[in-house]
Amino acid sequence: MFTLKARSLTLAYDPQTLSLTIRLSDESWSWGAEPLIRLSDGRQLLFRKAACAAAPYKSGVTQGVKAVYSCFRDEQGQVVPLAVHTLVAVDDTDDTVRFELRLENDQAGEIDAVAWPAAMAFAAEAGAGATVLPYMQGALIPARWPKAVDNVGGGIIFERSAYLPVFGQIRHGTGYAAIFDTPFDARYDVRHEAGGDTRVQPLFVPSLGLMRYRRILLLRFAGDCDHNTIAKLYRDYVRAKGRLVTLAEKIARNPAVSRLIGTPIVHEGIAVHISEQSDYYRPDDPAFNDNFISFRTRAEQLKALKARGVDKAYLHLDGWGAHGYDNLHPDPFPPHEAAGGTDGMRALAQTCRELGYVFGIHDQYRDYYYDAPTFDMANALQQIDGTHP
Repeated sequence: MFTLKARSLTLAYDPQTLSLTIRLSDESWSWGAEPLIRLSDGRQLLFRKAACAAAPYKSGVTQGVKAVYSCFRDEQGQVVPLAVHTLVAVDDTDDTVRFELRLENDQAGEIDAVAWPAAMAFAAEAGAGATVLPYMQGALIPARWPKAVDNVGGGIIFERSAYLPVFGQIRHGTGYAAIFDTPFDARYDVRHEAGGDTRVQPLFVPSLGLMRYRRILLLRFAGDCDHNTIAKLYRDYVRAKGRLVTLAEKIARNPAVSRLIGTPIVHEGIAVHISEQSDYYRPDDPAFNDNFISFRTRAEQLKALKARGVDKAYLHLDGWGAHGYDNLHPDPFPPHEAAGGTDGMRALAQTCRELGYVFGIHDQYRDYYYDAPTFDMANALQQIDGTHP
């Protein structure tokens, strides 16, 4: 057992048994699961069943434990020749707990994901805490929430399930922010049983089939903690990295940003066209599959909104393209002809300017449509098994 002491926390860690407890003044947090490697064929390799060589580690401001795991065995006892280098450390200056992971000898496509570090045990009673997730604009799962939550959106960092590379948990006023310092091949897996406990497991996945580089997760703790504190801990991290861009800086770069402050979003569309090949298609409801509202009608609605006293607004306009929402990307032009075409869209933009509203359109650079004029499968994202998501 290794004991690491920082300014306001003490970490007890046994790399052989994979037990870890972080003690703060009023609360302690421990691993509630165990680190493992999930292989692409469904097998799991447990760290505690591997050979472990551990030694203390110290740098100028960091104290920790380095451990190397090898001779992993699957459920049938077959040896998998991986070597996993890990570091668990605390920073003496700011109490950050650092988890590092580096793999050797993995084969292309062999690994599905690595669960390191293990998920924290939560076990808060109703009313005594919450799990904070970066799902879209942010989500809270109160302790013992009566509805089940299961792996929201895949937990992929920088997709809608994680617009920011951070999650956290709060229990009895003490909380932690888990920050992915290497976020680009990272996930979180959240499991919450109805009325039960909540577990959030950090995951690291291969890059082009291999665990090519060192992966790092940071834990930062705070007392008197709520979801705002979790956000501030992440902001402090970004500031220290030199990557914080404040709202004031954004306005300095683009003064139009100042018009968004205090401005409600009017989220409306023009047209919808749903292909028969789409899961959304309703064969018995033609009006659902194809419909539109003219650009002129939207302009008149905005004028009515202004007359009712809404002085500021930001129009987010969906479905303006040739086939409406959401089609033909990356080739949505020209604007929907039946709804008024280019002239109608130009007139709607002019109406927004005259009303003092901000005119904004939905566009995107992720979805890639088979029927787009420039579609070419050779340019599509391809998974390691040859499929195209």
